[in-house]
Amino acid sequence: MAKLVIGIMYSDRELFEEVKKVLEGKFSKIEDFVSYDFNFTKYYEEEMGPNLKKDILIFEQEVKEEQLAEIKKYTNSLEDNYRISNNRKINIDPGYLTKEELILASNKKSNYKAEIGKNIYSHLILRFENGICVNTTRTYPDYRTEKVQSFLTKIVKKNFR
Repeated sequence: MAKLVIGIMYSDRELFEEVKKVLEGKFSKIEDFVSYDFNFTKYYEEEMGPNLKKDILIFEQEVKEEQLAEIKKYTNSLEDNYRISNNRKINIDPGYLTKEELILASNKKSNYKAEIGKNIYSHLILRFENGICVNTTRTYPDYRTEKVQSFLTKIVKKNFR
């Protein structure tokens, strides 16, 4: 079993709060979260607007690792529900956290990602060795920050002794 992790990027706080409630209704209450300004790339701004924020949510109920592809399909459809003129207004990235690793689901195929469902891939973001975060060559910039890594390390220590 693993902790369900969902990263949500947004510019509209009201929309974020609405989506957060939907996700809590689908999965479980949020155990903990971290929030920050997402200013690591301009890649998403054309589609989603400026002044992006990101929250990483940890849910109380554990999930099986093999559920990740279905969870990603669900969050893809949720993103689609909020599109305006074919542009996403919210980006929802589910994954799971174990005492060894953080894996996120992706729609983008790459040679370093494993296919876990039809057009759904797993992406190893971080490893945990003796309770310490270890970056991979493919760790996203925001997951390299002290703020995010100390948050995730706290969750690992709390849930996986």
